[in-house]
Amino acid sequence: MYIKNGVMGMKKASIMDDEFYLGLAGKLAARNKMRLAIPIASVIADSDGIIGIGENRRINDNSMVEHAEIVAIEDGGRESITRLQNATLYTTLAPCLMCTGAITLFSIPRVVIGDNKTFAGYVDILHDHGVEVIVMPQPKLTDLLATYIDKFPDVWAEDNGGQ
Repeated sequence: MYIKNGVMGMKKASIMDDEFYLGLAGKLAARNKMRLAIPIASVIADSDGIIGIGENRRINDNSMVEHAEIVAIEDGGRESITRLQNATLYTTLAPCLMCTGAITLFSIPRVVIGDNKTFAGYVDILHDHGVEVIVMPQPKLTDLLATYIDKFPDVWAEDNGGQ
């Protein structure tokens, strides 16, 4: 076990566990909601464990680009570039166009999505670039975002360029 940015995880996982890492992303999203931030989070992991974690920090950092997927990629640092090419990105919400571009740019081969009802994302572009996409519907994540959107519709409208 190890702690990174206050999150406990497994440093050396012998197998990829989609439920574990998507569950971890869900816990991060719930923690983000408690901070009054957009409750979206991502975890990137490979067979050696967690590469990076990210929470949507647009509100906290007054940023237009700090989506959870981008923050998770950045969290891995430059040395993670080769690991990303054998990793899975776990995200609580289907990736927007910007995050889809980052996934394809860094050749992340696999994405696991917890909610594609709230926002369908750009799964077709991921498929076109050879990315394996798995949707594991998580009703708690959908509810978490629905509650947030009801409370902060204007903030939500900003999150994907007003779409």
